[in-house]
Amino acid sequence: MSTNDIFVENAIGTANLQMSGQTLPTGLLSRHNKNKTSKGDEMKSLQVALQKQLDEANERADKQQDTIKFLKVEMEKKTKIIKDLQQENKSLKNKLLSGNKLCDAYAEESKKIQAQLKELRYGKKDLIFKGQQLMDLEQKLTAAKEELEKTALDKESQLKALKDTVHICFSAVLHNNNQAGSPHFPSNPSALFRYSPLLNSSRVTFQQPHAKVRQT
Repeated sequence: MSTNDIFVENAIGTANLQMSGQTLPTGLLSRHNKNKTSKGDEMKSLQVALQKQLDEANERADKQQDTIKFLKVEMEKKTKIIKDLQQENKSLKNKLLSGNKLCDAYAEESKKIQAQLKELRYGKKDLIFKGQQLMDLEQKLTAAKEELEKTALDKESQLKALKDTVHICFSAVLHNNNQAGSPHFPSNPSALFRYSPLLNSSRVTFQQPHAKVRQT
């Protein structure tokens, strides 16, 4: 039997007793009052127990509600974090695509630079080879210059010797003419200036510089 049924039965019994209170004997009425008091105490105890259980249930419900609210807030935070991460992931994907494009461009540029470096290496080798050729040519030119300078010195020595020889020859001729009285050569030494081109020419040669001049 439930609590409500007990409560209804007690209420009906109390009403019936009140209606027929004058006809019941005194002993029965007293017993009925005791039973009524006992059942009232039982009802109060039951109500207190029920109220306690109800309060505990309400307290648990409040705690659960607070827990639900907390979980809801945490869920919203986690959802926001997930959305932010998804957005960041999307941004990173875009950056990765851009980075891949840049890498491809840099790889192509690197190939061009490597080709240019290869050409520069070949050009450098060619320049080194040409530089070596120029150095060799410079050494040859230096040697030729030294040889020419040496030859020029030899020519100057030869020319000086030739001039000395010509001077001796003319002096000998003049001396012989002065002694023989020949009119074909000037007796004045200043007349030698007429033969100055001979003194300045390296083509003048004498087979016999000291041979006697035939008199006419």
